[in-house]
Amino acid sequence: MTETRPSPPQKEDTLKIHIEVLHQRHAIRELLREHGWRLDKDNGGFAARHPAVHDQAAARQNLQALGLLTSAAVRIEFRPLTRRSGRPPAG
Repeated sequence: MTETRPSPPQKEDTLKIHIEVLHQRHAIRELLREHGWRLDKDNGGFAARHPAVHDQAAARQNLQALGLLTSAAVRIEFRPLTRRSGRPPAG
């Protein structure tokens, strides 16, 4: 008899990442996509999501590894999401 294990709970995103590309637009978009980021147009920039990034610390670590966190070519905003209750997520 095979035992089934429940799937681990999925982490919920706790922030929205807004990326405005100031220079090298095509190259930076391609770099992000090659490393698993999903980009959707958003207010003159992109709303960015990554399946392994659920909080600001993980986002910063990932973007730093790509050389983008302190790059003059991009402007990055980390915007906390609020839960449906209207309170900010614990963290």
